[in-house]
Amino acid sequence: MVLNRKIFQNVALYFYAISINFESIDVLGRGLEGTFSISRLAGILYLILILPSFLIFFSIKRSFYFLWPMFVFIILLTIISIININSFSSRVIDIAFLLNFFIFIGILNHAQKDNLVLDKALLVYSFGAIIPAMSIFLGFGESMLYKDDVMRTVVFGANSNDLAIKLAVAIIVLVVHIIFNPLKITKFRYLIFPLIFILFIALLSTASRTGILALIAAPFIWLILKTITSENKLYSFASGIFLSIIILLPIIYIALQSSSLVSRFSLIGDGNFGGREVLWVAYAIMISENFLFGYGLSGTDLVTFQYFGYGGETPHNIVLQILIYAGIPGLIFFFLFLFRIFKASYLTYKYNGILLPALLASPLLGYFMLTQSISEKIVWIMMAYIVGNYLVSNLKTTPNKAI
Repeated sequence: MVLNRKIFQNVALYFYAISINFESIDVLGRGLEGTFSISRLAGILYLILILPSFLIFFSIKRSFYFLWPMFVFIILLTIISIININSFSSRVIDIAFLLNFFIFIGILNHAQKDNLVLDKALLVYSFGAIIPAMSIFLGFGESMLYKDDVMRTVVFGANSNDLAIKLAVAIIVLVVHIIFNPLKITKFRYLIFPLIFILFIALLSTASRTGILALIAAPFIWLILKTITSENKLYSFASGIFLSIIILLPIIYIALQSSSLVSRFSLIGDGNFGGREVLWVAYAIMISENFLFGYGLSGTDLVTFQYFGYGGETPHNIVLQILIYAGIPGLIFFFLFLFRIFKASYLTYKYNGILLPALLASPLLGYFMLTQSISEKIVWIMMAYIVGNYLVSNLKTTPNKAI
């Protein structure tokens, strides 16, 4: 029997995708405080299995348009980190970030080798999200967090907002597969609807404002795209509004039954963003002292420890995080990288009618603006899905002729 390398590589990608739902669990038995998670193990396994096809999976020829700004950013970050090495920290590389980037490159080429593998991977991820959702109902691995005078559910030690956005991603993916059926699944796919309800109830139990907004924003993104890409814009807008209302009314009605979620939204009027506002001010002060080139990884470790009195804090905002790491030049190149990804999601819908890449812009924005995102694996999976779909689609526009 001849072993098919492609099958093992595909399975490794699916394993990596589903493992993201349990990335807070340490495989070395150190509990939820460990750093070698199941998803990191799965990511390393994926890289090992695609390594024999190095020239295929790590080619940057077709994706160079998207990759070069990130290459420049990494070089800048490394140089600034070396310059700012101090007695407290000598960190010049972020292993999690680099691992995600290498996997990102591998997935882009994987998509060009098998144009359905990304849809299958996201579907596997979404089915995997059922496990933490069901755990909330069964009480297995579940715990309650008391914050902002409300009770919030977490499972397997995951952050409430992180868990909520991941559940929102799973809901969006499953709805798209039910309605548009990109993998040509039989009518049994309609049996997925009860699972979506379970995911939604689990999302509400986290009382995450970011998670519910990421979900609610998806129909609005569809409405905007449907309107601006249609020749009959008035009709598209009117029909889009009607369908969006039908979709959103039950979502909003059920969400309003969650007293914890309603209480947390009411705090916004008092300027309460879950403690983020305090972090944003603190990081703005630190950045103002060296906004041109930032502090690098090593310098950031030092200045944040001096400011907070402990290490490991992040600003929960991608703009502030990049500015403190690599200053204005780093922000320019990093945002050029992100801009091209978001632009690719729009072009993929405009010329090919593929909606899911554009809908994923909603949870991506949630991660970038309100949580820590630079090392989040699901963020890189979503970005890879967007770019991968763009690359395998024969768009009439030529990528390297525009920003």
